[in-house]
Amino acid sequence: MSNSSFEIGTKVSLLNEVGEYLVLKQEGLKVFLRDEHGFENWHDVKLLVGRREIRLEEIEEKKEDEQPVSAILKKTDLPSIDLHAENLVDLPAKYEKHQLFELQLQHFRRFMHRMESLKNPRFIVVHGVGNGTLQGAIREIINGIPGASMEDANFSANGVGASLIIRRYNWR
Repeated sequence: MSNSSFEIGTKVSLLNEVGEYLVLKQEGLKVFLRDEHGFENWHDVKLLVGRREIRLEEIEEKKEDEQPVSAILKKTDLPSIDLHAENLVDLPAKYEKHQLFELQLQHFRRFMHRMESLKNPRFIVVHGVGNGTLQGAIREIINGIPGASMEDANFSANGVGASLIIRRYNWR
C-alpha cells in the first residue's frame, strides 16, 4: 500500500518495475519522477512505494554449519546452497521481505565467489519456486558473467525451484 503523497527528494520504487526513482513534484494523484538513468516521467501515486535503507549487518544470520542441506540436494554430488530464508536466519518472519531478499543475494554472491575461487564449473542454487523474483535476480547476475549460464535443475516432481549454474573459466 502506498502513501497518498511523497515529499520532494524522496526515493521511491514503482510496483512491478526495477530501479530507484526520485520524487521531483506531485500534482494530485500524479507524481513526476526521475529514474537512476536521468529519465523523467509522470506516474500514478498508487504505483509508488517509499524506499528505506536496509542494514544487513543488523540481520542475525545462521552460521554455515547450521544451514541444513536440502533433501533434494542429497541426490547430487554437486556443491549447492539452499537460499530459503529459514536456512539463512532464525525466525525469518521477524524480517521484512526485502531484507531477506538482499540477504539471499548476499549469500548467493558469497557462495558463487567461493565456487569461482575453487574453479568449480558446476553448482546448484536452490531458490524456491515463489514468484521468480530471486531466480530472476540470480539469472541477471549470471547473465553478466562471461562464460556462465543457468539452467533448470529441479530434482523432484513437486517443482522445488533449483538452478544449475555452469561456469566456463577459459571462456573467451
